[in-house]
Amino acid sequence: MTSSHLVRLAGAALVASGILVTLGFSTHPHDALGANRLLWVGSHAIILLGFAAGLLGLCGLYGVAAPATGGAALAGFLLAQASLILYLGKLYWSGFIYPLVAARHPDFIAQSGFNPGAQPVDPVLKAVFYLGPLLFGAGYALLGRELLKARLFPAPPVWLVIAGAALVGLWPLLPGAVQQFSVIVSLVFTAGIAWLGWLLAADKHRAGVHALASKETP
Repeated sequence: MTSSHLVRLAGAALVASGILVTLGFSTHPHDALGANRLLWVGSHAIILLGFAAGLLGLCGLYGVAAPATGGAALAGFLLAQASLILYLGKLYWSGFIYPLVAARHPDFIAQSGFNPGAQPVDPVLKAVFYLGPLLFGAGYALLGRELLKARLFPAPPVWLVIAGAALVGLWPLLPGAVQQFSVIVSLVFTAGIAWLGWLLAADKHRAGVHALASKETP
């Protein structure tokens, strides 16, 4: 398998990530108990698959950008990867463990702040709770800035990724009423990441690579 095939696969993974995460958040109920439990588990499973695909696709995206970018892009890539790993752990808890514990020990969930939209009482868990979205916003902002500077991709999808990731990073700090619009926030990011994935899968980034190479040729 050639490097171009791997890049196309990475692009397809990003497209799949955008679609799956959008679908998962669109079907996500606000309550995990009772009749909603099956839908709750299913939507979380879809989002988990989407983030896992995003981990793979992001490697291809950075691999294409690496020759034209510097240390800031690498830092952004690593921060974004770390944030996705943290989100995978949180989604696993929220999707598969939380409904069981909430059904049997609701007082423990309420007192500990373990509701998916709540804040953990334990300071260590609270730090991890905020770390994921903050790394997500910072990582994609750094990587996106370097992609804009390198001009390997059109600016609009990169700006969608930066804006969507920034909103995700700030989301835990916003009032609960605003957080009801999480689907819209996720759509901004997933539209951008799926767009970049399509550009990779369709080999549309090559024009930017060739333009960069021609500028560097004496």
